[in-house]
Amino acid sequence: MSRRKLLAVLVIAVAASLAYAVFWHYASNAFRQGIEQWAADRRADGFEASYASISMQGFPFSLQAVIRDPVLSKPVPRPPWAGGPDLDWEWRGSELVAAIYPWSLRRVELRFPGTNQITVPFGIRGTTVFAAASRASGKFEFNEGVPTAADLYLQDFDMLSEDGEESLSVARVELTGVTHAASTPAHQSATFELAVSGKAINLPAQLTPPLGRYIATLELQASLMGVFPEGDTTEAARAWRDDGGTIEVHRLHLEWGPLTIEAGGTLALDAALQPIAGLSAIVRGYAETIDALVAHGVVQHDDGETAKQVLSLLAKAPKGGGPPELTVPLTLQNGWIYVGPVALARVAQVSWN
Repeated sequence: MSRRKLLAVLVIAVAASLAYAVFWHYASNAFRQGIEQWAADRRADGFEASYASISMQGFPFSLQAVIRDPVLSKPVPRPPWAGGPDLDWEWRGSELVAAIYPWSLRRVELRFPGTNQITVPFGIRGTTVFAAASRASGKFEFNEGVPTAADLYLQDFDMLSEDGEESLSVARVELTGVTHAASTPAHQSATFELAVSGKAINLPAQLTPPLGRYIATLELQASLMGVFPEGDTTEAARAWRDDGGTIEVHRLHLEWGPLTIEAGGTLALDAALQPIAGLSAIVRGYAETIDALVAHGVVQHDDGETAKQVLSLLAKAPKGGGPPELTVPLTLQNGWIYVGPVALARVAQVSWN
């Protein structure tokens, strides 16, 4: 290559580098202003949205906003019958890192290093917990400023109550949510899809569930069919039900103590806005599960023995060997869980207030 051509290549490379640096600086300022405007819009909506500082990093491959001490909260009015002052739901983080890439400006990646303080309006004074993870990240896709897809990943997640007496730990959590526009008829449209997976879940020591505090695996893939309206929750649930709304469970996999379930089916609401369900399931460890329910007083002794006898008649040994398993319908109706023909346990009513 001649000196003239080499010089031309160098000039073009330097010019391109300078142009990209100018673009990155412009895009970085626009990203920062977008975050500031988002916070201002939330304050106009009645939220508290604040932070100590924003610094821009990531040149040349990404635009990263490092937000120190972010806070997002909003008062939640108490219903008249509850009395007392309004409570807040609130999130406080030590740091939030938001990143976008020049080739994919509609996609935002978030990281949550450090400890997060979360307050929810439960109880007389609200409930506060502290949460942290060795890795906490999320990816969000937007269309005209509205989030349409989200992925959340947590590794070595720990949550501790404000008084330090209750804790929850999970080795890994993966969650994906996608929204869709409804088509006609709406009840045949999946307007929201959810996939969640949790591994090695240790429940708080204060809980004494019949199957123990350790859940090895919980996986769920489901779709919300129909549009769940905004506004009053009770009225929204009624409108969604009346329009034929359902939740389609594509896969439910649970390994909890002696119990293993693989199921799929449909959930809906009955005339009293209580959940009803019809699932087809493969169940392993049913006898040990019933024994645990009896031991904790969830199922009466005689009912448990009858249930085991009936279910044993339906169980079959798998082809590859191992303990017997049931292939049965799981149903929820009139406040009872049925395993095949056996009414196994009563469930609490859902309050929509």
